Amino acid sequence: MKKFIRDSITPRKGRSPAKIARALIEEGVCDIVALGRADPGLLRKAGLSETEAQEVTMAAKEAGDARILKETGIPAVSLKKYREAGITSPEAFLSRHPAGISLASGVSIETVIRHLALISEQYNRPPPDKITKGAFQKGQKELTDLPGVGEATLQKLADAGVYNRETLLAARGDIPGISPDVISKMKKKAETA
Repeated sequence: MKKFIRDSITPRKGRSPAKIARALIEEGVCDIVALGRADPGLLRKAGLSETEAQEVTMAAKEAGDARILKETGIPAVSLKKYREAGITSPEAFLSRHPAGISLASGVSIETVIRHLALISEQYNRPPPDKITKGAFQKGQKELTDLPGVGEATLQKLADAGVYNRETLLAARGDIPGISPDVISKMKKKAETA
């Protein structure tokens, strides 16, 4: 954390990165993960401006999340793909369906499920259900054969856990970004297909 603060904060008269780090450690903020979750008011009390406190907190959260994901066993190549897809924290992984993560990142569904199982284990959550690559690809074909289902709709469906005809027919409630009328029409077409 001391090195992170030294690299992130510009020294000013009466305020050194070491002095800020000491003040934070006294308040119980001892590592990057804790710094990313720290109250910006605490950082302001340690000598940072409001803008600096927000920037440091965000950068520390990003660095801490990347470290947590790496420590769970996710390879750097996959982490890069996930980051490019905007999936940067364990919470982001756990809040999305594996099908949505796979489509957004380009990482195979089986690999995503393996990575999610690692994260789920660390957070004491049940692992995701297994989906084979063949079943996932067949399901994507079933959905794209329906009229009006393009890449954007496919991503919204996958984020909601709809990755084949069966899961579409079983879907209950709203799917964010798709109107209920469109969902109803898709289900009718899927029933007759």
